[in-house]
Amino acid sequence: MVQPLVLPFIHAEWFETPAVVVHRPTLDRNIARMAALAADAKVALRPHVKAHKTVEIARRQRMAGTQGITVAKLGEAEVFAEAGFRDITVAYPVISAVKRDRLAALAARARVTTVADDLEQVDLLARMAEERAVTVGLWLKVDTGLYRCGIPTAEEDRAAAVVSRILLWEKRWREEPGGGVYFAGLLTHAGHAYGAESKEEVEAIAESEGEQLAALKKALQMRGLPTPALSAGSTPTAARVSKVPGISEIRPGNYVFNDRTQVRLGVANPEDCSLRVVARVVSRPTPDRCVIDAGSKTLALDQGAHGSSGLEGFGVVCGKEGLRVTRLSEEHGVIERPNSRVELPRVGQVVELIPNHACPVVNLTRRLGVVGEAGWEGWWSVDAQGRVE
Repeated sequence: MVQPLVLPFIHAEWFETPAVVVHRPTLDRNIARMAALAADAKVALRPHVKAHKTVEIARRQRMAGTQGITVAKLGEAEVFAEAGFRDITVAYPVISAVKRDRLAALAARARVTTVADDLEQVDLLARMAEERAVTVGLWLKVDTGLYRCGIPTAEEDRAAAVVSRILLWEKRWREEPGGGVYFAGLLTHAGHAYGAESKEEVEAIAESEGEQLAALKKALQMRGLPTPALSAGSTPTAARVSKVPGISEIRPGNYVFNDRTQVRLGVANPEDCSLRVVARVVSRPTPDRCVIDAGSKTLALDQGAHGSSGLEGFGVVCGKEGLRVTRLSEEHGVIERPNSRVELPRVGQVVELIPNHACPVVNLTRRLGVVGEAGWEGWWSVDAQGRVE
């Protein structure tokens, strides 16, 4: 049975629900564990802060030993740059003129890298850097099996063409004073690991992720194209891919929280899930069904990352064996008991849930409650909440 972590420290009658609450000791333990993993593997840890969007958590990660941060969107990058983070990878294509303008402004106050997988995109970013007199590193985005963005590793000619174009612009930048772009290396995200059916399958995907990067690097070097670094890793694949020879850095994000998805994949145990949702039972219309005040606007609708659907329901009830949220409306969550031996919570009772996917849950709230070893510690602002532009 999954035990509550935060309910013992909450005055239920006066606690506003729904709320997203972090058990800080578990969060800190998760942060320390990943930092130690990266240090042992002798790779840099550049965590993906889209998972938490919270400056305080990023500061705790930095204190544990990280080398920069990763963001998905420029909005997140701007928030963290304002908070003093000066080494940022924007792991998302920057395409439009307005986005390029914002990237230039960001590069004027921080060390910035971003991704590219297209010749025209490289040219646009290089011209922007020259015109604005800023420096931007470009990673070649590589597809190692997710089938989303990136050049498939088997398409060596395409990869070589894009890298050659980046290096051409880099040569121009190094020969002439001013702004420009340089080649940062190869970057991938093996998000298809979230669809794995076992821990062994996750590890196989992670090993393939690293080996594909290493093989493409070798192929590029044989063409006379030096590749400075290899960037890989998600929370499920970080432990294994970090051990593949040649990997330079890993970019996990969800590990600070963990969730039902990580538990299903065998990456974490329920007690490693630091993020919980606290909700209140507002109705019990039948003996077999109750309703809580956390719906899809709190718990999100994910049943597995990247479109996978490996989970049943939308959250598990801690301290109640076999109870989970079976369906959601926008502001209502329905809990149905699987059999008569399971006792449903009564009206007014507060319950603690582990969500399916912590990342969208955080993006749906403006603050995180914080519980420590001695009790309630206050609130942390979700500083980049909603910054998806």
